Amino acid sequence: MDEKDKNEQNCPYSGQGQRPAPPSGYGRPFTGADWGNAYRDPYSGAPQNWQRRNPVTGPSPSNDEKAFSILAYIGILWLVGLLADRENKNVMFHVNQGIILSIFEFALTFSLSIIKAIIQSGFGLAFSGIGILSWTGTAVSGLLSFTAWCLVVSYIIIGVVRAAQGKNEPLPLIGSLFTVVH
Repeated sequence: MDEKDKNEQNCPYSGQGQRPAPPSGYGRPFTGADWGNAYRDPYSGAPQNWQRRNPVTGPSPSNDEKAFSILAYIGILWLVGLLADRENKNVMFHVNQGIILSIFEFALTFSLSIIKAIIQSGFGLAFSGIGILSWTGTAVSGLLSFTAWCLVVSYIIIGVVRAAQGKNEPLPLIGSLFTVVH
């Protein structure tokens, strides 16, 4: 017997052009005792157990949960977590914090624009003849804008870091003011 004939005898597909039919237990619905064995090998018919052998102890956030929690602090992207994973309590906590941060940012921007208008008009009208003093209003309003921007960015960074670590701690000063979503 030559080498080719030996290989054909050992190979179940040799010379047939088709695969053999799978065993009778393959493809049937699984009920009762077969629940853990959701897959049978198509050629041997042996049940394959795909359950985790050593389950992870303690809750660990999934990648989606972590991503939705991080996105909650970036502008209006809290809508992604609100619409995609509403049943998850951890995501809803961070979505709530993101909504509070968005409301705080809007209120800060609105009040700051009124204050800046008062400062610029006050300095512009009072010191219109003196060049350097009229520019002071612009400098003060710019400094206020920069301070507000730094405050909002620091809240975003704090929230993103806590979400990435899986912590459910409210943002400092504003995080525990009220609850928007449950």
